[in-house]
Amino acid sequence: RKSEKKRVGPEEKRETKRLKMTKFDEPMKQCQCKRLSCFDKFSIEEQISMREEYWNIDTYEEKNLYLARLLDKEHKHRTTNLNHKKREREYNKIYHLPKDDALIRVCKVMFEETFGVSQKKCAIVLKKKEEMSFGHERKNKISSNVTKKEVHKKVKSHIEKFPSVSSHYIRRKYTAKRYFEHGLTVAKMYNAFREENPGLKISLSTYKKIVDQYNIGFHKPKNDKCGICTQYENSTKTDADIENYTRHRKFIDDSRLLQKKDKAKAQVDPSFEALVCDMEAVRPCPKSPVSAFFYVTKISCYNYTVYSLGSHNVTCYTWNSGGRGKQRGADEISSALYHYILGLSVVPSLKEVVVWSDTCSGQNRNQYLCSLLIRLLREAKYLKKITLKYFTPGHNQSECDNVHSVLERKIKSVEVYHPNDMKVLMRSAKYNVESLGENHCPIYDVKQSSKDIIVNRNKYKLSDHGKVQTVSWMKNKI
Repeated sequence: RKSEKKRVGPEEKRETKRLKMTKFDEPMKQCQCKRLSCFDKFSIEEQISMREEYWNIDTYEEKNLYLARLLDKEHKHRTTNLNHKKREREYNKIYHLPKDDALIRVCKVMFEETFGVSQKKCAIVLKKKEEMSFGHERKNKISSNVTKKEVHKKVKSHIEKFPSVSSHYIRRKYTAKRYFEHGLTVAKMYNAFREENPGLKISLSTYKKIVDQYNIGFHKPKNDKCGICTQYENSTKTDADIENYTRHRKFIDDSRLLQKKDKAKAQVDPSFEALVCDMEAVRPCPKSPVSAFFYVTKISCYNYTVYSLGSHNVTCYTWNSGGRGKQRGADEISSALYHYILGLSVVPSLKEVVVWSDTCSGQNRNQYLCSLLIRLLREAKYLKKITLKYFTPGHNQSECDNVHSVLERKIKSVEVYHPNDMKVLMRSAKYNVESLGENHCPIYDVKQSSKDIIVNRNKYKLSDHGKVQTVSWMKNKI
C-alpha cells in the first residue's frame, strides 16, 4: 500500500526551503582565486555563520539592506577588447564579507557561496542601492500592463463616435443589439485611435475588451432562423416533437408548391400576375474606406424590391432617412406596393394579382396595407382581386434574394458618397428604380386612411343583446 503524501501549505513550504538553505551536509564550494586568497581569510565555520545570519532575517527589505552594505562597484581601469565588437561593461562589482567590524574584500564565487545568492540577486541589490529604493516593489505597485481609467474613458468616447444601426432582420422594439457599418473592424478602430492619441499606450487586445463591453456587432446580420426547426434540432425527438415538425415541414412544402403554381400560371395567363416583395438590408451612406468617414453620421438608404414572377422584371423602390420616408414601416411599404400595383391595374387583361412576402407584421402583414389595397380595388377599372400570401417564418427565401446579392456585389467594390450613387448602381444592373416620396410616387398616411376604409375591426357589438362576438373581416393568410 502506497503511503499517502502529506500536504504542505505555503508557510510550511517557505520554512522547508529556508531549512534546506541552512543545511550544509556537503562541504561548501571554495574559491580558488590567488589574487585575493579568500580561502585563507575565512573558515568554513565563519561562512556558515554568516549564511545563517543572512537567511534568518525576516523581511525582504532587511535582506536587501544587509547585502547592499557588502556590495559596491567601481569603474574599470583598463580594456582588453580592442575590436569593440561587443559592448563592454563599464563597472566592476566589489564584494565584501564582514569580519571583526571590518569589511574584507572577496571574490564573486566566495560571496555567492557564502550567502547562497545568485549573480542576478547581486545585480538587483546594486541597482536598488543606486536608486535608494529597498522596499518591496510588488506591494502597491501599478503594473505597466494595467491601463489607467483615463485611457479607458478616452477609448470609450472614441468607440461611441462611430455611428451604429439596428439590425435589419430583428425588428422587435426591445432589441438593443446594434451593428457597426459593414467593413469596419476592431483593427481599423484601434489604428484610428492610435493616430488620434499617439502618446497613449494601449494594446489591441485591451481595446477589443473595451469594445466587447458594448452590445454592438461587426458582422452583417444574418437571416432569421426558423424557431420550430431550431427547437426540433435541439429536442429529444419525442413523438410530439416529430409530429409538430412533420406538420411544419408539410406547411413549408405546400407553400413552396403553391408559389411555383402561381409562378407557372403568371407566365402563361395574361389575366394573372404573381409578385414577390422583400426589403433589403439597410445600407449606410457614405461608404468609403477612408477612416474619417467612419465617424460621420450616416444616412440610412432603404430598398424595397418587387419581383415579377411572370415577366421577371425587377423594380426597386428607394428612399433614405434624410427624405420624407425616414423609416421602413407600414407607410413606406404600403405606398411602394400601391404604386406598383396601380401601374398594373391599367392593363385591361389583368384581373388578379398575388403578392408573396415575409410575415413581418410591421411592414407586410397588417391592416394598413390591406386598407390601401382595398382602396386600390375600389378605384381600379379592370383589376378585381388582390391576394396576399406569406412565406413561413424563417423560410422566406425568394427571387428577391438574388437581386439583393447582385446589388451587394456591385456596391461592395465601389465607394458611395450620395444616395443617388446607389440608384446608379441599381440601374447598371438593369433594374427599374423608383424614388419613393417624390410627386409621382408619394408616401401615404395609411394609418389614417385605414380608419375610413375598414369599419369592422376584430370585434363587433350586437345592439340587440349587447353581446360581443368576433368578426372575421379579412383573409390575408394562407
